[in-house]
Amino acid sequence: MKLFKTAAAVMKNGKLVGTVDVDSVTDDDLLSMIILCKHPHQKEA
Repeated sequence: MKLFKTAAAVMKNGKLVGTVDVDSVTDDDLLSMIILCKHPHQKEA
């Protein structure tokens, strides 16, 4: 999933979920952004 990429931006329903450096997140983090709209560095309430 990270081949030749340096940054990833995820949008859902026209809103930005977040932008991350792909070297600082895992594939599971990216999938959480896509599926759950959860930024990997977001603190849980």
